[in-house]
Amino acid sequence: MGLFSSLNKEISRGDRVKVNYAGIEGIVVSVEGDEVMISYMTEDDREVIETYSISDVRKI
Repeated sequence: MGLFSSLNKEISRGDRVKVNYAGIEGIVVSVEGDEVMISYMTEDDREVIETYSISDVRKI
């Protein structure tokens, strides 16, 4: 379990989160088990949706 494992159980759709290792901030689109889909905007204003392990994200 990661450092934020107890906090991650509280992550839900619509939460603003940060991907710890990538420095990406976005909005949770979906939570499925140990995976979180996050929507974020790139520097050139494109929306990207990617899936990350719940242990790699934290609420901000």
